[in-house]
Amino acid sequence: MKDMQQQQTLPAVEGTPAIGAELVALRDALLDGLDEDARDGALAEAEDLVAKAAKAEVMDQDSYDQVGRLRTSVSLSHKTLQEISHPVKSAANKLHKRICDLVNADTLKLGRSLRDLDHLLTDWDRGQRQEAERVRQEALTKQRQELKQHTEAAAKGEPVPPAPVPASIPYVMPEPNAAVAMRYTYTCQVIDQAALPREWWTIPEPDQKRLDEHYQRTRGKADIPGCEAVEHSHPRRR
Repeated sequence: MKDMQQQQTLPAVEGTPAIGAELVALRDALLDGLDEDARDGALAEAEDLVAKAAKAEVMDQDSYDQVGRLRTSVSLSHKTLQEISHPVKSAANKLHKRICDLVNADTLKLGRSLRDLDHLLTDWDRGQRQEAERVRQEALTKQRQELKQHTEAAAKGEPVPPAPVPASIPYVMPEPNAAVAMRYTYTCQVIDQAALPREWWTIPEPDQKRLDEHYQRTRGKADIPGCEAVEHSHPRRR
């Protein structure tokens, strides 16, 4: 099974030999990281210790000492299994980080272009509102002056022209708090398959689709052993 996996290619990097070779090397390190013989032996020992722990009782000093020694053995077995999986976890983290670095590098210029375009649109919107507000203030000032002249003429007993008809004052929409709104989605990253509960598996792989849906429903606040939430931001203009 392991040999078959190592022969697989990474379709996502076809056509980019340098990057493809790097990712394949990281992938191979991931597949080679697990010592299956050591894991099988450690699991057999762990199963035996679990069976003994299930029957353990403390009735006197001698049995107390025996349970203490059993606990030490269980603790060492637990640590051994964790150490066996450490190279795989380390290789998986390196592969994941490298892929994230590649994605960030690939989308960097587009992200900057989005930011610059948003600034252009925002500056235009702000300029339009400022001009509309200027026109509005001019209309208010003219209206106040006309009303003041009418009132002064009436107070002096001078012929009073017809009261000016209030000008139609344009309404200016308030500027939004932000030109760009952010929408957030969430997915699940399995960082420790050994800790992932059985209910989240579809043998031989974790049920990634169901995990992603669960983390999206909980807005990234789910707490499943062996998993962590990944937040994705999606900018959009209001």
